[in-house]
Amino acid sequence: DEGQRNKKCVPALGEWIALLAASDHYVWRDVATTYLRENFDRHVKWILVQHKKLLDPNSPKNARIKKSFGASQVSLKLCMFHVCFLRLFRYSQRSGTVMSVQQTKKTLDSLYGRPTHNMKLTLQKTTKRIKKIRSWDQFFKGVGVKAPSTDDLFAWLLEALENSERRGYHKPHHYLPKKKKNNADGGPDRFEAAAEAWENKHYGGSLVVQEKKTKKMTLGDQMIAAF
Repeated sequence: DEGQRNKKCVPALGEWIALLAASDHYVWRDVATTYLRENFDRHVKWILVQHKKLLDPNSPKNARIKKSFGASQVSLKLCMFHVCFLRLFRYSQRSGTVMSVQQTKKTLDSLYGRPTHNMKLTLQKTTKRIKKIRSWDQFFKGVGVKAPSTDDLFAWLLEALENSERRGYHKPHHYLPKKKKNNADGGPDRFEAAAEAWENKHYGGSLVVQEKKTKKMTLGDQMIAAF
């Protein structure tokens, strides 16, 4: 139900997915597609910050697919890391089946909360692979979901654009060029100019520009912050 997975009900998807580690009712494969659809809807806002032209639904297919992937890489990699973490804790290394929460607790207690040597190697190997992803196919493979065709992926991204606007995740006018206001005499609005000067003085420019200037966290820092 879309109404039960919006930002009001689930403010942070990264925090929600971690709860699967303590659930006997659902595992990743049960929620994967729905989770990704919500994730795609929330990506739109940040994709448009970098690529405002993608606000136009008629933007070329290949450009939308390529640019959307580039602007979403950190979030996509974090999603892959979350899934890797779930597999490490909830899947038996011997049988490959999902363990119950009680079995998982018993296993971790026997290890005094420390990961096994194989867990360490798997995490290191998977993290290196995650950092190297360069395509949508690699992402979908990493989260255990069948990769859609190029046409289906394009349709999915367009649907996410529509959903994001409809659900209030982004406001189209925020990404359109600002028009200079004129006063009653047809000249430049002095108040508008003064407000812009104040903004430049105190913030060094618009919020969008500031957002681009903000130092990005490394993938490692993002992963640490997520847990």
